[in-house]
Amino acid sequence: MGRKTVRVFIRHAFPRRCFNRITVAAFVSAAMLSLMVMAAPAMTAGTATGDGSWLWLNPSPQGNPLKAVSFIDANTGWAAGAAGTILKTTDGGATWSTSVPSTNCLGIVTSGCNLTSISFIDSTHGVAVGEYGTIWKTADGGSTWTARTLPSTGCSVFPGGSCATVLLASVQFIDASNVVAVGAGYGFYSADGGTTWNVASGIDPTVTIDSVSMTGTNGYAVGSFGAIYQTTDSGHTWPVKMVSPVALNEIRSVYAADATHAFAISGSQLLRTTDGLTWTASSGLSAQLYGLTVSGNDLVVTGTSGSILKRTSATNWTDPIATVASGMTASVSGTTSLLFDVVYAGGSAYASGDAGAVVKSIDSGATWTLKAGGNSKSFMSSSFVNDSTGWVTGRDGTVLKTTDSGATWTSDRAGIATGTTLQAVQFLDASTGFTAGYYGASGVIYKYSAGTWAAMTMPAGVSQIWGLHMVDPTHGWAVGFPGTGATTGVALKTVDGQNWVFDAAGLGANIQLYSVDSTSAANAWAVGQNTITRKGVVARYSGGVWTVTEKTELNGMQSIDMVNDLTGFFAAYGPPSGTNYGDGKVYKTTDGGLTWNNTALSTTHVMAATAFIDANTGYVAGGEGRVFKTVNGGATWTLESLGSGSRMFSISIVPSINSLTGYVAYTSGDSASILRTPMCTGGKPNLSLRNTGTYWASYSDYTWRTLSVDYSLTNSSTATAYAVSITGSSANNGVVLDSSSPMPMSLGDIVAGGSQPLTLKYSVPDGLTSFKAYNLASAQDGCGGTYTYP
Repeated sequence: MGRKTVRVFIRHAFPRRCFNRITVAAFVSAAMLSLMVMAAPAMTAGTATGDGSWLWLNPSPQGNPLKAVSFIDANTGWAAGAAGTILKTTDGGATWSTSVPSTNCLGIVTSGCNLTSISFIDSTHGVAVGEYGTIWKTADGGSTWTARTLPSTGCSVFPGGSCATVLLASVQFIDASNVVAVGAGYGFYSADGGTTWNVASGIDPTVTIDSVSMTGTNGYAVGSFGAIYQTTDSGHTWPVKMVSPVALNEIRSVYAADATHAFAISGSQLLRTTDGLTWTASSGLSAQLYGLTVSGNDLVVTGTSGSILKRTSATNWTDPIATVASGMTASVSGTTSLLFDVVYAGGSAYASGDAGAVVKSIDSGATWTLKAGGNSKSFMSSSFVNDSTGWVTGRDGTVLKTTDSGATWTSDRAGIATGTTLQAVQFLDASTGFTAGYYGASGVIYKYSAGTWAAMTMPAGVSQIWGLHMVDPTHGWAVGFPGTGATTGVALKTVDGQNWVFDAAGLGANIQLYSVDSTSAANAWAVGQNTITRKGVVARYSGGVWTVTEKTELNGMQSIDMVNDLTGFFAAYGPPSGTNYGDGKVYKTTDGGLTWNNTALSTTHVMAATAFIDANTGYVAGGEGRVFKTVNGGATWTLESLGSGSRMFSISIVPSINSLTGYVAYTSGDSASILRTPMCTGGKPNLSLRNTGTYWASYSDYTWRTLSVDYSLTNSSTATAYAVSITGSSANNGVVLDSSSPMPMSLGDIVAGGSQPLTLKYSVPDGLTSFKAYNLASAQDGCGGTYTYP
């Protein structure tokens, strides 16, 4: 663009003896200095989680299990679940906003992050509870949350009697002041809207209470060993432990219609009381049940595999319980996820569950529509050919493809048999790919061409394929588990891109391999486990033979990634500590696999995947949403804020021109979870400079002819302008930039739609009435590109 100017006129000069205050004595004739001709492109889709270092791509808006829902009307409601997740909708589930109560829950699943129940009494006041005594309270509809604490005494089974770490399983508002919560061995109540809490009496500390339901001052609490308690004083005391029809079983949910009528569920059985004292139970229904609600004559229960059972009858309270249960019919829920909770509000019904699923019914539970989340599939592997195009594969023959950096996903499984588990996938370019796994008791490998998968020729004796790596379209390796009666481990090679043959010299039949990598047709590395010793093994192929090394300090290896012929990493797990399956570790070689050394990673979660962009920078992923990053070859590791509590099975890294780091990483796993590091926003920021005032700032400035000009620099882009700076200003008619305005003048970052004020001072010759100012600026886009203005 051409060079722009700001013309400054000085109308008159005040007599120096009369100057006793700051006076606007000049103005700018050109009100705007335009600094930009190109707008920045918009960001691709993705919901920020945790601290924003990763984005949810699938399901939408997130995939953490949602254990509970609370709605105050047909449109406004909240859902809460794992990793501190709280979602809110104000349009009946069409759109959702996310809220994280605390920095403790920013994608790192630690004590107190998993939420189990949520209750709102109106549009602003709510309480969410969860593990380790977690209580969050909001008074602004969930925009902000305040942590509350349980009493420090009154819980005898805990050290020092403190209740602080009690697992809280269920919470309910009775009215604006009174709230009841229950959990492991104890009940609690609040009389000030959830601000302070007291210990209730009457509940056996050895019983875990799973659910509470209140109707006025009356209510029921149910839990393990068939426990059923009743209160008549707003949960302050639970004096009555009722005779249970399922004495040794867990009762997962209860719904109180009034002081004497209530339903509950245990396993696949429906329980009911019509007198507030005695309970009866039905025979088993068609699913394991978790959620329960009643609205008028509608009785709805939810459970495993997206099950929703419903009965509409005016006689639900008077018919025999067997008649009620046999009259329940299945509804199509729109998800295969386990559904934990269900509520009615304003004529609509909502249920929530695994994979972030929320389903809605507007016809009394007859039909349901998926409003958030998805189905509980597991994605086992991923492969990206660039930062926009990639695939994920998993169970039940799942193959999903994206061409827009994960904003949308479509099925790309033509030719894959239903019921196939796909453990590995690799694409060499957008049209050539390979995926491997097993169907029944047979290993399978498919090749992708022209949008269709075709089964490749496999030898006998392979029960499962877990690892796959293609060096080029014709040469590659596959590893897995041997079949019944096999005399050797599974290491397969292809040299024509179509047929696979054993090349397993040196591998015993007791070796199961999970992952393989190679840098050429002659060199390969694989990791797995010795099924006899249950110790991890690493195998190196050279000269036509595999050399197997057992790592006795490890229980198994999950994934290997060789950066080059010398440097590589594998993810492993060591002996379990406490209740952990195994402690996650990462080992490194710098001599081509002859020796492997433990890196600095320390975690109590198994790491299942590893991927490196170079010898220094890489990721590992694994249990409970753990993703670690290193930028120094494993010397140190940083736990990433993923925002997911699901196990992650894959990590893919590809170079990217749309990232500040030069690459983008994808991870996938349980609950249909796919996440990605953010793409940067490129393009020249749209900046404009406007004069907002011209004046002598002081009598001294007036005396020395130092004119102050105020400006406002505005960013009208859709993305942040970074490192904004005024780099210079010149003028005509003898005017120069005053030394009190040193250049460059750093203004920092200016967010989209934001403005930054600044003041420049000019030395103006005596008697001058106007001058033109020429201003220069610079800024960076989100990708680090630097632009100058004009």
